[in-house]
Amino acid sequence: MCGLTHAALPEGRGRLHEPGLPEGCHIFIDSAQHQLNGSVAVVSIDGADYMMCRLYNTGRTVVLPPDSWDDCYEDIVMTREDEHAVKYVGTVVCFQPAEEMK
Repeated sequence: MCGLTHAALPEGRGRLHEPGLPEGCHIFIDSAQHQLNGSVAVVSIDGADYMMCRLYNTGRTVVLPPDSWDDCYEDIVMTREDEHAVKYVGTVVCFQPAEEMK
């Protein structure tokens, strides 16, 4: 499978990344790939449900902005002082719309 040994293929839910990643698409996550600023990552904040988001890390601040055209989503901004636990699961390396997997 593309030579990757640490990978998962869950179904994406939610509209946080529409239109780029459509709701219900299957995402390919590589947990071994180093996270780069601006890449789409799967993270959990303080043990909450996993979410797919762009991730920007300045060393002191982590910013998780939505890619959605829907105005109901806002940037998540955390600093070291906020003491949030951010668990990095992996980087989204590709996706496939569910209707194309039939």
